[in-house]
Amino acid sequence: MVKGYVRYRGNDKWQLEVDFGSYVDLKTDEQKRHKKYKLIQAKGIREAEKALSKFVAEVTDNGESTAVQ
Repeated sequence: MVKGYVRYRGNDKWQLEVDFGSYVDLKTDEQKRHKKYKLIQAKGIREAEKALSKFVAEVTDNGESTAVQ
């Protein structure tokens, strides 16, 4: 399941983070997280959360996963 997060970075800037889960790096044999980030400008948290929903749909393969935790 894909999880999404919103972080306030100051001056109406928000960081969107989508977490796809973990994987094992074959070179180092360590477990790592697969994440994507995007920095946006939004007036408030509601606007940022709407952008997060669009970002989650954009980065998932089928675009159907809009459930954000």
